[in-house]
Amino acid sequence: MSKSKVAIVVTNCILFVGGIVAILLLFLLPPKKTSSPQDFTLSASDITIEVGSVVAVPYSCSIDDASITFESSDPSIARIVSSRILGVSAGETTITITATYEGMARTASLTVVVNDVYSINIVPIENCSYSDGIITYTDGAQFSYSFVGDDGSSVTGLDVTISSSGITFTKILSNIFLTSHTSGTITFSCESISFYQTFTVIYSPS
Repeated sequence: MSKSKVAIVVTNCILFVGGIVAILLLFLLPPKKTSSPQDFTLSASDITIEVGSVVAVPYSCSIDDASITFESSDPSIARIVSSRILGVSAGETTITITATYEGMARTASLTVVVNDVYSINIVPIENCSYSDGIITYTDGAQFSYSFVGDDGSSVTGLDVTISSSGITFTKILSNIFLTSHTSGTITFSCESISFYQTFTVIYSPS
Protein backbone atom coordinates (compact mmCIF):
# COMPACT_ATOMS: atom_id res chain seq x y z
CA MET A 1 0.00 0.00 0.00
CA SER A 2 1.32 3.41 -0.92
CA LYS A 3 2.12 6.07 1.67
CA SER A 4 -0.72 8.30 0.41
CA LYS A 5 -3.31 5.55 0.90
CA VAL A 6 -1.96 4.85 4.39
CA ALA A 7 -2.29 8.54 5.25
CA ILE A 8 -5.88 8.59 4.01
CA VAL A 9 -6.76 5.52 6.08
CA VAL A 10 -5.13 7.00 9.23
CA THR A 11 -6.93 10.30 8.74
CA ASN A 12 -10.29 8.56 8.29
CA CYS A 13 -9.67 6.55 11.47
CA ILE A 14 -8.87 9.68 13.43
CA LEU A 15 -12.00 11.40 12.16
CA PHE A 16 -14.11 8.35 12.98
CA VAL A 17 -12.74 8.04 16.51
CA GLY A 18 -13.13 11.77 17.05
CA GLY A 19 -16.75 11.58 15.97
CA ILE A 20 -17.43 8.70 18.35
CA VAL A 21 -15.85 10.64 21.27
CA ALA A 22 -17.90 13.74 20.45
CA ILE A 23 -21.13 11.71 20.41
CA LEU A 24 -20.27 10.06 23.74
CA LEU A 25 -19.47 13.42 25.36
CA LEU A 26 -22.75 14.83 24.07
CA PHE A 27 -24.75 12.12 25.82
CA LEU A 28 -22.61 11.54 28.92
CA LEU A 29 -21.88 15.12 30.04
CA PRO A 30 -24.67 16.89 31.97
CA PRO A 31 -26.43 19.64 30.06
CA LYS A 32 -25.21 23.18 30.71
CA LYS A 33 -27.45 25.06 33.08
CA THR A 34 -28.93 28.27 31.82
CA SER A 35 -30.23 31.06 34.00
CA SER A 36 -33.93 31.82 34.01
CA PRO A 37 -36.03 34.67 35.35
CA GLN A 38 -37.15 32.44 38.21
CA ASP A 39 -33.56 32.25 39.51
CA PHE A 40 -32.94 35.92 40.28
CA THR A 41 -32.81 37.29 43.83
CA LEU A 42 -33.22 40.66 45.53
CA SER A 43 -32.07 41.69 49.01
CA ALA A 44 -31.74 44.90 51.05
CA SER A 45 -30.16 46.12 54.30
CA ASP A 46 -31.44 48.49 57.00
CA ILE A 47 -29.70 51.85 57.25
CA THR A 48 -29.34 54.83 59.60
CA ILE A 49 -28.79 58.30 58.11
CA GLU A 50 -29.03 61.95 59.15
CA VAL A 51 -31.44 64.67 58.15
CA GLY A 52 -30.27 66.21 54.88
CA SER A 53 -27.98 63.34 53.88
CA VAL A 54 -28.36 61.53 50.55
CA VAL A 55 -27.18 57.92 50.28
CA ALA A 56 -27.46 55.06 47.81
CA VAL A 57 -30.18 52.51 48.50
CA PRO A 58 -28.41 49.49 50.07
CA TYR A 59 -29.77 46.66 47.95
CA SER A 60 -28.43 43.84 45.80
CA CYS A 61 -30.05 42.25 42.74
CA SER A 62 -28.58 39.18 41.06
CA ILE A 63 -29.59 40.38 37.58
CA ASP A 64 -28.10 43.65 36.37
CA ASP A 65 -30.75 44.16 33.68
CA ALA A 66 -33.70 44.02 36.08
CA SER A 67 -35.94 47.09 36.25
CA ILE A 68 -35.77 48.58 39.78
CA THR A 69 -38.32 50.82 41.48
CA PHE A 70 -38.36 52.27 45.01
CA GLU A 71 -41.19 53.46 47.26
CA SER A 72 -41.06 55.11 50.71
CA SER A 73 -43.88 54.42 53.17
CA ASP A 74 -43.40 57.92 54.62
CA PRO A 75 -41.76 60.45 52.28
CA SER A 76 -41.92 63.09 55.02
CA ILE A 77 -39.16 61.16 56.82
CA ALA A 78 -37.17 59.75 53.89
CA ARG A 79 -37.91 59.91 50.18
CA ILE A 80 -36.33 58.66 46.97
CA VAL A 81 -34.45 61.17 44.83
CA SER A 82 -32.85 59.80 41.62
CA SER A 83 -32.69 56.27 43.07
CA ARG A 84 -31.07 57.53 46.29
CA ILE A 85 -32.44 58.03 49.82
CA LEU A 86 -32.83 61.58 51.13
CA GLY A 87 -33.25 62.07 54.89
CA VAL A 88 -36.07 64.60 55.30
CA SER A 89 -36.89 64.59 59.03
CA ALA A 90 -36.14 62.57 62.14
CA GLY A 91 -38.06 59.29 62.35
CA GLU A 92 -38.33 55.82 60.85
CA THR A 93 -39.79 54.64 57.57
CA THR A 94 -39.68 51.67 55.19
CA ILE A 95 -38.33 51.64 51.65
CA THR A 96 -39.82 48.96 49.40
CA ILE A 97 -37.75 47.83 46.41
CA THR A 98 -39.29 46.03 43.44
CA ALA A 99 -37.17 44.32 40.77
CA THR A 100 -38.81 43.14 37.52
CA TYR A 101 -37.18 40.93 34.91
CA GLU A 102 -38.85 39.13 31.98
CA GLY A 103 -42.26 39.23 33.62
CA MET A 104 -41.00 38.01 37.01
CA ALA A 105 -40.91 40.31 40.07
CA ARG A 106 -39.10 40.30 43.38
CA THR A 107 -39.62 42.65 46.34
CA ALA A 108 -37.49 43.52 49.35
CA SER A 109 -37.80 46.14 52.06
CA LEU A 110 -35.46 47.98 54.40
CA THR A 111 -35.91 50.19 57.43
CA VAL A 112 -34.50 53.71 57.27
CA VAL A 113 -33.84 55.49 60.57
CA VAL A 114 -33.30 59.23 60.12
CA ASN A 115 -31.55 61.12 62.92
CA ASP A 116 -31.36 64.83 63.58
CA VAL A 117 -27.99 66.42 62.93
CA TYR A 118 -26.34 66.59 66.33
CA SER A 119 -23.05 68.01 67.56
CA ILE A 120 -21.15 68.73 70.76
CA ASN A 121 -20.76 72.39 71.70
CA ILE A 122 -17.51 73.16 73.58
CA VAL A 123 -17.38 76.21 75.86
CA PRO A 124 -13.94 77.00 77.41
CA ILE A 125 -14.14 78.01 81.09
CA GLU A 126 -10.60 78.18 82.40
CA ASN A 127 -7.07 77.75 81.03
CA CYS A 128 -8.16 76.43 77.64
CA SER A 129 -9.32 77.56 74.22
CA TYR A 130 -11.31 75.90 71.45
CA SER A 131 -11.27 76.34 67.67
CA ASP A 132 -12.14 74.07 64.72
CA GLY A 133 -12.25 70.81 66.67
CA ILE A 134 -9.06 71.50 68.67
CA ILE A 135 -8.99 72.10 72.43
CA THR A 136 -5.74 73.71 73.57
CA TYR A 137 -5.12 73.77 77.32
CA THR A 138 -2.67 74.52 80.14
CA ASP A 139 -2.64 73.42 83.77
CA GLY A 140 -5.97 73.51 85.56
CA ALA A 141 -8.04 73.51 82.37
CA GLN A 142 -11.81 73.32 82.48
CA PHE A 143 -14.50 73.42 79.81
CA SER A 144 -18.19 72.62 79.56
CA TYR A 145 -20.04 70.76 76.82
CA SER A 146 -23.61 70.50 75.61
CA PHE A 147 -25.36 68.24 73.13
CA VAL A 148 -27.08 70.37 70.49
CA GLY A 149 -29.32 69.80 67.50
CA ASP A 150 -29.03 71.26 64.03
CA ASP A 151 -30.79 74.45 65.18
CA GLY A 152 -28.21 75.01 67.93
CA SER A 153 -30.61 74.30 70.78
CA SER A 154 -29.54 72.08 73.67
CA VAL A 155 -30.67 68.45 73.56
CA THR A 156 -31.31 66.56 76.80
CA GLY A 157 -32.36 63.04 77.71
CA LEU A 158 -29.68 61.27 75.66
CA ASP A 159 -27.05 59.05 77.25
CA VAL A 160 -23.71 60.60 76.22
CA THR A 161 -20.53 58.59 76.82
CA ILE A 162 -17.16 60.34 77.04
CA SER A 163 -13.88 58.54 76.34
CA SER A 164 -10.34 59.71 75.75
CA SER A 165 -7.03 58.62 74.29
CA GLY A 166 -3.72 59.98 75.59
CA ILE A 167 -5.28 62.26 78.18
CA THR A 168 -7.05 61.96 81.53
CA PHE A 169 -10.02 63.99 82.71
CA THR A 170 -12.63 64.32 85.43
CA LYS A 171 -16.30 64.95 84.66
CA ILE A 172 -18.56 66.85 87.05
CA LEU A 173 -22.03 67.36 85.62
CA SER A 174 -21.43 68.94 82.19
CA ASN A 175 -17.96 70.24 83.09
CA ILE A 176 -14.73 68.53 82.04
CA PHE A 177 -11.49 69.03 83.99
CA LEU A 178 -8.34 68.03 82.10
CA THR A 179 -6.01 66.46 84.66
CA SER A 180 -3.05 65.31 82.56
CA HIS A 181 -0.15 67.18 81.01
CA THR A 182 -0.41 65.35 77.69
CA SER A 183 -2.03 65.64 74.29
CA GLY A 184 -4.56 63.26 72.77
CA THR A 185 -8.23 63.06 71.86
CA ILE A 186 -11.59 63.14 73.62
CA THR A 187 -14.68 61.53 72.10
CA PHE A 188 -18.36 62.09 72.87
CA SER A 189 -20.72 59.35 71.71
CA CYS A 190 -24.35 58.32 71.95
CA GLU A 191 -25.01 54.75 70.90
CA SER A 192 -28.80 55.08 70.66
CA ILE A 193 -28.52 57.50 67.71
CA SER A 194 -25.19 56.24 66.29
CA PHE A 195 -23.52 59.57 67.12
CA TYR A 196 -19.88 60.28 67.87
CA GLN A 197 -17.65 63.33 67.69
CA THR A 198 -13.94 63.44 68.43
CA PHE A 199 -11.87 66.48 69.41
CA THR A 200 -8.11 66.89 69.35
CA VAL A 201 -6.69 67.96 72.72
CA ILE A 202 -3.31 69.71 72.79
CA TYR A 203 -1.38 70.41 75.99
CA SER A 204 0.49 73.71 75.68
CA PRO A 205 2.18 74.61 78.96
CA SER A 206 2.52 78.31 79.66
